[in-house]
Amino acid sequence: MYQHIITPFPGNSTRRWWWGNCAREMERTHAMKTWFRVRRLPWRLVTLLFSALITLLLIEVVMRLLPSPTHYRVPKPLFRTNLMSLNSFRYQDYRYSAQKPPHAYRILVAGDSFSSGAAVAIDDNYTKKLEQFLNRFGNADGTVYQVLNMSKQGRSTPQEVRLAIAQAPRVKADMIIIGHFLNDPEDGDDPVPLKKLWKQLGCVPFKKPDGPRGFIYAHSSLAQMVEKRIYCARAHRGPIRYYHELYRDDYSGWQKSQRAFQELGDFARANHLRAGVLIFPVLGHGLGQDYPFVELHNKLRRTIETAGLDCLDLLPYFRDQDSNRLVVSPESDTHPNEVAYRIAAEALWCKMKGYQDPLGGEGKLVSKSVFPKLPPYPASSKPDIAMLR
Repeated sequence: MYQHIITPFPGNSTRRWWWGNCAREMERTHAMKTWFRVRRLPWRLVTLLFSALITLLLIEVVMRLLPSPTHYRVPKPLFRTNLMSLNSFRYQDYRYSAQKPPHAYRILVAGDSFSSGAAVAIDDNYTKKLEQFLNRFGNADGTVYQVLNMSKQGRSTPQEVRLAIAQAPRVKADMIIIGHFLNDPEDGDDPVPLKKLWKQLGCVPFKKPDGPRGFIYAHSSLAQMVEKRIYCARAHRGPIRYYHELYRDDYSGWQKSQRAFQELGDFARANHLRAGVLIFPVLGHGLGQDYPFVELHNKLRRTIETAGLDCLDLLPYFRDQDSNRLVVSPESDTHPNEVAYRIAAEALWCKMKGYQDPLGGEGKLVSKSVFPKLPPYPASSKPDIAMLR
């Protein structure tokens, strides 16, 4: 009765015809969509580029409207060390007689720029602070302590050790202190690889780009910000890799430094002298738990102790402190200032006086309890501690 009605799927041939039409329709629809998509692609690219251009222009306007950062110039002390005349030993220090006075205890300090203290006043260097502390606190027998600073900028560890061994008999030193910074293993006899590595890691002063980049840099505040950000990122990572390269076991400068420490230890034992190394941390990379040179400090300390030398690492004393308060200028000079030198002098004083735990278990110097209000003097002696307040 219903045979005259054609159903969608009466047989296999009709089914194939229906699915073929569907497939052709879908192909035609997909081709049209693809064609429209291809035709719209240039307009989409133009819209994207135009939006990016508008965004960059807005950022450029904002960058130009923002006030430029103020650079504060840190005043240098009027009587800083590098303005002093040379003494009889040809160093910028107090004038000491060639003949050792009776009842005197002489300490010879040899180091680089971290120990010379050229940018601070002479009395603010840790060498002079240590001399003051030793003469004023805990000096019941009246010994005259003299700290002779023979440090000079740019010296390496072998140069410092050779100087100390040569000058100690001349000045009749009773103790030798080597002021060590992490770049002291630099091999001055072969500076070419160091300069190449220094440049490769981006550890060079900022230089304005030239060519097309220079034109954009000169006319765009946004380009200046981007260039400086890239430079700062490289300048932060570069020295970290550089210092680690200096302490590779196969690096000639580190091998010479190890031999120099051993030579100093043998010299001190043969001449019955006390000798040690004072290690300064890198003050420009933060002093928190993310300080990137802890393993270098540990390796250096093991080498020094193996050579039979005393070792005082200042990293625990500077730990978690604001490095901006410890440097001459956070922007231009990361050498220690008078605050850092004061901490170093107190740590040395504690070490020489035999404190077993100078940090007192709380991250603070025990000397904080004796400097300046409670010096380890008998009450009857009444030392003059006004200058240490």
